[in-house]
Parts: sequence; C-alpha cells; structure tokens
Amino acid sequence: MLSTIRDCTRPMAVVALAVSLAATLSAQVAPVVPPPPRADLAGAESYTIFLAGRPVGREEVAVSRQADGWTIRGSSRIGPPIATTVRQVEVRYDATWHPRSLSLEGAIQDRDVALETVFADGKATNNLKEGDATQEKVDTVSADAVVLPNVFFGGYAALAARLVGAAAGTEVKAYIAPQAEIPIVVTAVADERIETPQRTFTAKRFSLTFRNPNGELAVSLWTETGGSFVRLSVPSQTLEIARDDVASAASRMSAFSVEGDETVRVPANGFNIAATVTKAPVSYTHLRAHETDSYLVCRLLLE
Repeated sequence: MLSTIRDCTRPMAVVALAVSLAATLSAQVAPVVPPPPRADLAGAESYTIFLAGRPVGREEVAVSRQADGWTIRGSSRIGPPIATTVRQVEVRYDATWHPRSLSLEGAIQDRDVALETVFADGKATNNLKEGDATQEKVDTVSADAVVLPNVFFGGYAALAARLVGAAAGTEVKAYIAPQAEIPIVVTAVADERIETPQRTFTAKRFSLTFRNPNGELAVSLWTETGGSFVRLSVPSQTLEIARDDVASAASRMSAFSVEGDETVRVPANGFNIAATVTKAPVSYTHLRAHETDSYLVCRLLLE
C-alpha cells in the first residue's frame, strides 16, 4: 500500500487530515462563482511555516499567467518532526481556475514520493509512486475544485484567488490531493490592516470551515487586494504559514483604524516604542505599538 503520500499529513496533524468522502452540506450554502482572472496575482513569494510558534520550514511559491490559464509552481522544505521536502510541484488551472493537472515530486520522512494527477470528466486520476511501488487512484471531483496538495501549502494561492468577492455562506470545493474532495465554507469575512516595515496594506481575512468527514476544522486565510495569498492559520493545530513580509517580528495586524491617528515614539529603558495615539472624539487613548528597536511588539489600551 502506498500510504505515505496519502496519509502524509498525519505527523503534522494539519488541514484535511485523513479526509475521505465529503459530508453533505445544507441547501442554504451558496456556490462560489470563480472570479475573472487577475493579472496582479502573478509573481513569486517566499513563505515561512510555523508550528507551535516556532519556524520549522519554508516554501517558495510562484504564480504565473499563460494565455490559456494559470500555473502554481514551487518547492518546500519542512524540518523535524514533519521532515518533508517538496523538490518541485506544479498545479495547472484553466483561465477560470478549473484544475487541469498536478505534478509533485519530493520526500516524506526520507521516503521518495511522486504524484501525477490529471483532472478530466469529473475525475481526478492519480498515479502515486513511493520508492519503486506505483498505484493508480481515481476520485470523483467537481469541475471547479481547488487543488490543495497535502504537503504543499502554496496550493492555497488558488483558494485565495477563488475567494475574491466571496461572502459568508459561500462554499468552495477543494480536492485534498490525493485523498478526496471536501467542502470549504466561508463563515465570516473581515478587513484587516497589515503594517510591515516596508508598507501598509489592507487584507481580507476569511474565516473558513473545512468540513471533513471526521469533524470540522476552523481555518483562517488572509488575502491581499486582487486575491494574492498572504497568510494561513490553523489554530487547533498551532500551524501558521505566512508570507515573509508579514512573518517579520516588526509586522502587525489591526482590525480597524481611526482617522487622525498620530504617530509618536515612547522612550523606554534601552529601546523606543513606535506607536499611534488616537485623540478625541474617542473617549479613550488607544496606543498601538508596531515596531521597536528591539523588535518589541505590544498593545496598550489606556482607559
């Protein structure tokens, strides 16, 4: 049995662990309509993977646009206790983000694995290889399913693109390759301001429920304007994947801002705190620290 690649997330205990067939959803859940392709999605980014607050790996992800569709390519290396390497991966979609193919080659717990998947006629045909053993596996999938390979988080770039314009109640089908298809439901959407040492931008935070047959899993996904993948969080598994600019200790997120905020620098013992002060008509002083000489990050609410 080729169990390693199919159950490769078991040591990680992360998204879509051991999924099989998706549970039936309520009729009130609205299907998502794929957004028009956006040229500003194209580009290459680096991501840091955190487990229990500790960096354990990195991924390189590149999204490119061709005349007939989109391609996500990348590689990753995650250290112990996960010990997973993706030497190369490529996921191809058509112009409306319908999957065409998946190719992945790497190692899990020092065992070489490879996966080739073709999507056609409502089926995902998987050719799995572990060492010298091979096996074919065929799953039923939706024509517009997002492909999320078990060992490559860069696949969430496609989910981020598909969520452009999505509201609470939206459903997206996801194929957890090479296991099965599951529904992902948007439970809430919120704007958040992200400040990094280089710039400030507005992100969308999507609260998601992965409806696995063995139980629901809460996940948060942040996207930038246009649908680019910024950050993924699975709180129950203490798992975080963050683009390098927002993974910095000097970055911060804020759910709101107040017009007229004044930037100040508060002297302290051995360092200074860069902050903003909100003045009247607000009835309290809101002091938010976001970057310091000692990489200190704090938040003070003074009544």
